[in-house]
Amino acid sequence: MEHYGYMGDQHVMIDSCSACKHIWVDAEELAGMSLLHARSKRLADQRRMQAQRTERRRHDLVDSHMIARAVEAGLLANSVSTAFLIYFVLSKKDGDS
Repeated sequence: MEHYGYMGDQHVMIDSCSACKHIWVDAEELAGMSLLHARSKRLADQRRMQAQRTERRRHDLVDSHMIARAVEAGLLANSVSTAFLIYFVLSKKDGDS
């Protein structure tokens, strides 16, 4: 009989037989397995949501930078109306997404 930790956690020990290839779990071990699985899923969901928030912030920064550069280019070209038009178009596009 061999003992090993479920999902690498030593709190939930699984018994297995190398001869017959069966695995034994009692009710307490099964409950612990369910808890560890739920925790790992929740952690994965939290990481995915954080990555999505980070990506949105990165896109917002890039969009803001692009708007600022476009307006700056219009102002440098001595065309306030061009700068305003560029700002309006890019802001409208950003607001639609």
